[in-house]
Amino acid sequence: MGHIFISYSKKNSDYAFALAVFLQDKGFNIWIDRIGIEYGVDWWDAIVDGLNNCSAFIVVMTPESRQSSWVKREVFLALQKLDHKKAIFPLLLDGDNWELFVTTQFADVRDGSLPDGNFLKRVAQHVTPKGKGVNQSSLTPEKQAVQPSTSSVPRFDMVQAIADFGRAFRAQKWSEAINILGRIRASGEDPRPFNPDDFEQKVQAAIAEEQHQREQAEHETECQRLYGRVQTMAEYADATTMWAELQTVWQICPDYDPDDIAARVRPQHADSLLHEGDRVRAENRPPQRARAIATADAVRAIIGDPFEWCDVTVGEFIYGTGETQQRLTLPAFAIAKYPITYNQFQVFVNEQEGLNDRRWWEGLAGLSPIQPPQQKWQISDHPRENVRWYDAIAFCRWLSWRLGGPYDLEQVGEWPVRLPTEYEWEKAARGTEGRVYPYGNTFYSDKSNTFRWHRIFSNSTTPVTRYPQGASPYGVLDMSGNVSEWCLTAYDYPVVKAEDENMSSDSSRVIRGGSWFRGPDHARAVVRYYKLSPDFKNEEIGFRVMRP
Repeated sequence: MGHIFISYSKKNSDYAFALAVFLQDKGFNIWIDRIGIEYGVDWWDAIVDGLNNCSAFIVVMTPESRQSSWVKREVFLALQKLDHKKAIFPLLLDGDNWELFVTTQFADVRDGSLPDGNFLKRVAQHVTPKGKGVNQSSLTPEKQAVQPSTSSVPRFDMVQAIADFGRAFRAQKWSEAINILGRIRASGEDPRPFNPDDFEQKVQAAIAEEQHQREQAEHETECQRLYGRVQTMAEYADATTMWAELQTVWQICPDYDPDDIAARVRPQHADSLLHEGDRVRAENRPPQRARAIATADAVRAIIGDPFEWCDVTVGEFIYGTGETQQRLTLPAFAIAKYPITYNQFQVFVNEQEGLNDRRWWEGLAGLSPIQPPQQKWQISDHPRENVRWYDAIAFCRWLSWRLGGPYDLEQVGEWPVRLPTEYEWEKAARGTEGRVYPYGNTFYSDKSNTFRWHRIFSNSTTPVTRYPQGASPYGVLDMSGNVSEWCLTAYDYPVVKAEDENMSSDSSRVIRGGSWFRGPDHARAVVRYYKLSPDFKNEEIGFRVMRP
């Protein structure tokens, strides 16, 4: 018959036990720990045993359980033990859904109600309730709770536990290793010099690397599948259709073209867009007027901290990857160390000659000033999100005007500040040696705010100064997470020089960088995001500025 494991924060125990009574009254077998039980070895063993033998897992989602280290471990172990095959049933009691369960159906009980009949039917598909006529409504929470036996509890052997952990770690039995760390913590004994926290980080880093490798393998399989369609079409489709299909593949698998089909079907106009670096040579000296009027101090005086420029030197760099990899040369420029923050964008929103001034919208396809959507996380030093490309351009025109420079669309190359082109963005992120991530060629979850399935509760933006260890070769932060960033560049017809960009077009624009909601694959510095309309916005997208 199996049982249901209920995970909850002790601060939500009233609801959790009411839920247990309700489910038991419906004939379900329940596992729930009891309030006030000491955290001893037998307690942790009971937790592990309850998870090992459960047929369904219910987690009561609240801000308190989101912060509970024990709920985190229970969810982590459930994902390991259930291997995503048995049912996990999130119940949203308070707050927002957790991004870990974004693809999982959850029951909304924020009104304090117990789950409805549909929920029970779904649970009954995994845990068979007892027959009708069984009346357990008189059970109290104490009677429902699993109470580990207190008789003949053996003395905890710390040396043996540490040795067991070492064997599990070397054998890459991560779930077992986490279980042992839980027992060590729960014993109450001092394990020094062994540090459970340090080793838990190592275990999770190993799990992250395994997951990354699985994601890469799955991504390669998906790319092969999509590309196979293009290969099949090569026998009958014309060049225009083939090129369009390649663009579709590249939205998911940037630059993937093992048969070099692009060389045969690329439109003639595309030859002038990228290609040979010697066609993109630039002068060593950047426009001095822009540098003179757009100093970091001048910008800070208008929009406030945090703001710094990071200088990107003149010279060649590696652009792209695979079939489209090439060496380009860009002039020197400076790029903002951080994305534009919520508070900084609010200066533009609130100023009388800011957002609602039609000058900043003149000539744009999205002409009328529109109040940007509400920021999801209204925190001063978090990046501004829920922003359109048009909003970002209007901000740059306003700030250029405030700095005393031009702001007409046809003078975009002379603006004191503007959005970076995707080429400028990529060089600032990768440096000259073509790094995969801004900080190197291996993904590390502690160097950027990116979603990882085992980092259950990292589901929002973070302060733009949070990850100095994730800096690019030029010292730029947050280019591999937090929010994705609008670039000046049109997606289908990219041009290297800003002054050649058609600013009045409603063409889809390039998005670069990972986000708090995306994993390591999207966080790669070479990824061109999906074709997005310039009026698209969501809580993953922000922007940063540059200075020529």
